[in-house]
Amino acid sequence: MRRSHRVDPEMGFIMDDIQKQDHSQSPKTGNLGNSGNLPPLVWKPNLIKASDVEVKQLKWLWPGVIPEGKLCQLAGEPGTGKSLITLFIASTLSRGGHWPVTNEKCQIGKTLIISCEDTKEDVINPRLIASGAKLDNICYLHTLKNEQGHEKSLDLKADYAALEVVLNDDPTIRLIIIDPIVEYLCVLDTHKNSDVRQALSPLANLADKYSVSILFINHLNKNQNGSAISRVNGSGAFTAVVRSSYLVSKDPLDKDLRYMHPMKNNLASDDKGFSYRISKVMEDHEQSIKIDWSDEYSAKNADWLVQQQYSKANRHEDKDQLALSLLKDGPVESSKIYEAFNQREFSKDQTYDTLNRIGAIPDKKGGVSKWKLLEGN
Repeated sequence: MRRSHRVDPEMGFIMDDIQKQDHSQSPKTGNLGNSGNLPPLVWKPNLIKASDVEVKQLKWLWPGVIPEGKLCQLAGEPGTGKSLITLFIASTLSRGGHWPVTNEKCQIGKTLIISCEDTKEDVINPRLIASGAKLDNICYLHTLKNEQGHEKSLDLKADYAALEVVLNDDPTIRLIIIDPIVEYLCVLDTHKNSDVRQALSPLANLADKYSVSILFINHLNKNQNGSAISRVNGSGAFTAVVRSSYLVSKDPLDKDLRYMHPMKNNLASDDKGFSYRISKVMEDHEQSIKIDWSDEYSAKNADWLVQQQYSKANRHEDKDQLALSLLKDGPVESSKIYEAFNQREFSKDQTYDTLNRIGAIPDKKGGVSKWKLLEGN
């Protein structure tokens, strides 16, 4: 038998194609284990003893949410506020602000934004200002330029070394935002695991080497079944490679309420999500928007949110029927109505909207807040 050898470009070691040949003609090239007729290795194993590994403490950019030196992902439908969340994070980092719910203070650092979704002048910068950003600590990677002055767009697989140049020049950069990731994977099949891993692995190494968090945005596919992770667009490698992946979604019934919930968190608890609303802000006579976070963790979870987007429970009729069933025999105390709605995971605002929609009116006889149906309803 003769073995012809090739180097697999993805795995980095020898693969064997066995071909028939007389053993007497195979050159003897030394001993590897019990084999005596193997050719020399092209790549030799580089072993590291566990005892020689220096243990490092895990550090966080946003404690429990975005780890330092790792890849992270935000995924969601268009219009849910994914980009706005990344700008909130960049703004908080730029001024050493405080994180939602825990109110933990952030260490000041710089952010590099790589984005083709919105324009800097009339969208991104005004939103950063509305979020209180210190703009000197935020910069954009617009294009790459060569010595002849020619410009090109960034291709993460081919040009990730350009990011290393930026990080070498400015070690105070703690966050890189890529919005959206698929726009910077120029020649890859983003539904193919091997292609996605080949592009993201160098990024992961870069994040680790420079202790910088790399947060990218992804979209959801049109699959209406399965878990939240299965809804992430493209190859499963996008979610497999990152250490932290969050779903961004709207409340199925309250159009102004949004959520950011973990689909995966390898390094911290994955049962704590956040809720927020988007508010309008006037800055220098120009209107922009920013995020207003809730002071408490959200009790929802990512799988429930994606399932609710397509379930019958989303429809107004279900809330209407609940309210009508409660009020059919006469006035009911407000607290009991809110409790019944809360058990179905409906908010107080949703309860109030439903009562008004079905024509119920407040009844404060006896000093107790109640609701009742108008006669004829």
